[in-house]
Amino acid sequence: METEGEKYMHITLSFKEDHVDEDTLKAITKEFKDFAMMAYLDEELSFYAEAHLPKIKTYIDKSTGETVKRKPHIHVIIPEKNLASGKRLEPFGLVRKNEHFIDAFQEITNEKYQLASPKHHVLTAFTTTISSH
Repeated sequence: METEGEKYMHITLSFKEDHVDEDTLKAITKEFKDFAMMAYLDEELSFYAEAHLPKIKTYIDKSTGETVKRKPHIHVIIPEKNLASGKRLEPFGLVRKNEHFIDAFQEITNEKYQLASPKHHVLTAFTTTISSH
């Protein structure tokens, strides 16, 4: 894809739960697509989502010796090119000015599907260790 700057957005929809059923994952993905692409027609965009459902639920981080828990999550890829016009596609505009809308989507979704809110379950440790899904 020929474009200036970033070629696509990569968004991860993460969950605290150890298991999220397939129907719920599909519904959340559809609702996120509808939310993110509200201002666009289907022929203007390309949207790809893939759920990662770890078979290995925990592993030991070789550098720290700590147990790392792996949870279900959805990767969303949205190319930043409008397929109809060829211009830049920016569904969230300047993200830092629109974070409250994204946060609102997340909180409504968590409530609707009875999922844990990251506002109440703050991540206390972050790892940059990459492992296969």
